[in-house]
Amino acid sequence: MYRASADDRGTVQALARDLEAAREDEGIKFQLSTRSEIAMLPSHAYFALLRHLCFRFPNLVLHSYLSRTSPTNSVPLLPKGVLFDHVVVNHTQYTASSRAASEAGSLVAVRSGGRFWVGELQDICAVEQQGIAIGIFRFGYMQWFRRSDINLDGTVWNQYAALNVDIWQIDQYLHENDCGPGPLIDLQDIFCHVVRLAVVIREQRCWATVFVNVRVIPTPYPTTDHKINAGLIDFLRGN
Repeated sequence: MYRASADDRGTVQALARDLEAAREDEGIKFQLSTRSEIAMLPSHAYFALLRHLCFRFPNLVLHSYLSRTSPTNSVPLLPKGVLFDHVVVNHTQYTASSRAASEAGSLVAVRSGGRFWVGELQDICAVEQQGIAIGIFRFGYMQWFRRSDINLDGTVWNQYAALNVDIWQIDQYLHENDCGPGPLIDLQDIFCHVVRLAVVIREQRCWATVFVNVRVIPTPYPTTDHKINAGLIDFLRGN
């Protein structure tokens, strides 16, 4: 949930604090924040949404509201939507980084294509437009981390792969045309928070992420609460 730094973010103490604060979300399977505003969608979210809708609903003929020309019978996708501060999924609150002072509460693992991907939840949006028969369309906009190809054999990191510790290129993200998930997600596919740590492996700076606040971790080493990963976080901060 928190990036490790000079303060207590990313530590067991911070995790305990966040878990205590999250008790108010117990029993909530899915709920959007009451803190929201009607506003222009961020341009990256708008154009990703336009491409997504054209692909998912081929019978819809849509074009950008900025286009000077458009096909016959095409409908302009308006750029207005509702932007939410956070969403609660399976009893846990996840924050849109664009509406928070820190991205710490926005670093998440998401189910996609039969596996987990990790990144930053930048925006939580909902759109509805008359003349477009999709109803209310709710989505999150993700900035996905780019996996590192560093060889972990013979390092301490190799033994933690089964515990959902992943290594990423630092400050590098997937582009929309790269192999991997698209930037828009179904918010209910969010699985858990991750902690992101800056580490050095074979003299190369990387990001390491660790699943946290997980009731059941889908690995050969399941746990029923956050304690194993919380202890692992503090261990990794020292390596």
